Amino acid sequence: MKRLVILLLAIVAHLSATAQVITISSDFFKKPESEVKIKLVDSITQQPLQLATVYLQPKGDTTIMYFSLSDTSGTAVLENVVRGSYKLTAEFLGYSPVVREYYFNKTKEDLGTVAMVEDAVLLEAATVSAIGNPIEVVKDTIVYNATMFRTADNAVLGELLKKMPGFEVSSSGQVKVNGEEVSKITVNGKTFFFEDPSMAVKNLPAKIVDKIKITDYKSDQEKATGIANMGSRQKEMDIALKKEYEKGWFGNAKLAAGTPVTATNNSNQPLIAQRDVLYNGSVMVSGYNEKDQITIIGNAYNVENIGANDYIIVSYGANGQGGGNRPTDGVSTNRQAGVNFNTSRIKGFTTSAVVNYKGDMIDSESITNRTTMQENAPSVYSSTDYKTNYDENALNASLEFANKDKKKYNLRIYPTFNYKSVKQDSYKDVRTSNIMDPASSALRLL
Repeated sequence: MKRLVILLLAIVAHLSATAQVITISSDFFKKPESEVKIKLVDSITQQPLQLATVYLQPKGDTTIMYFSLSDTSGTAVLENVVRGSYKLTAEFLGYSPVVREYYFNKTKEDLGTVAMVEDAVLLEAATVSAIGNPIEVVKDTIVYNATMFRTADNAVLGELLKKMPGFEVSSSGQVKVNGEEVSKITVNGKTFFFEDPSMAVKNLPAKIVDKIKITDYKSDQEKATGIANMGSRQKEMDIALKKEYEKGWFGNAKLAAGTPVTATNNSNQPLIAQRDVLYNGSVMVSGYNEKDQITIIGNAYNVENIGANDYIIVSYGANGQGGGNRPTDGVSTNRQAGVNFNTSRIKGFTTSAVVNYKGDMIDSESITNRTTMQENAPSVYSSTDYKTNYDENALNASLEFANKDKKKYNLRIYPTFNYKSVKQDSYKDVRTSNIMDPASSALRLL
């Protein structure tokens, strides 16, 4: 194993171009995985059953580890299943559940077509119990039972969402459900950092979440008039907390750090030398009661998802960045701090106040070396060294005062303050020379 790591580092150290940090976690050495596929049809008509739930539980355990919904062909696919023994359960409203045990030891496991039998009693009841089912459908709301999806003790909301079917979570914290963007996240029905879902996605502990409710987003005007705006399709997500977290104070904090292996450029100078230490730290404190809710968040990191068993490698890959644009590669340092406060002490009204700061600094360097071979002439050697430093800071403050009952009238006072600054410095050094005489010519551009 040590030889493998040393070999990787040696290869990386000799490559040229943009510096960026790649985290190779302990998952790099994880157990083999399987892709499990199953098709569900009606036992009489043989028609496919769409949106049936299929999930896996390790043998002897009640926690759902893998979960999927069947598509229009009735096929459900569960990916990245660690090989071993599982209990598979397939459920569809109005049908008797299918429960079987399997041992997976292949890269692709095709379980074939399974016929589900209609249950007259269940069909007549036409309800889904909240106990033992990962998903409920209540009128126009989809409710995910978060307690049935396993996450690490220190996992945040984004990691929980990634385990649920239909969810997409970007690195910036934006969320999509079945391809539709989540424009607003609330906690127990109360505003949480207004239109910045990333604050909840990146900071709320997964362990405090009981249920996740997805509904179509409606503006205040739509709620008041009842007329839907079909111009854009967006979703609203509400995070229902477990009972023990609805009152009192709770929070979490974590810190991880390490030292990278730093490569050097042609002048034997370290690339991104100021990144001698890699770190990832965050803290969150929340207090809740029947009328008030306050959350204080702070985090900073220059590498994501660092863990005790991670290998951090500085790697290089070509990047043709030009000046004036935000670099897409490089070593990024992120800073964030925010306060969210809600109260309903004024009868019939809600008051929300949010202050949120975000900072993003990126250091990027690319080095390109080229040798042009010429017939009957000395070869030409060229070297390009490009550096850019990007620093962005944004501060937002908002206050909202609104009435609760939108049926009679709609009152919303929403003053906001926004500040943003961007600073970028770029440096480019281009040199060409005769390979027989390296000092024969040099061109320097600033």
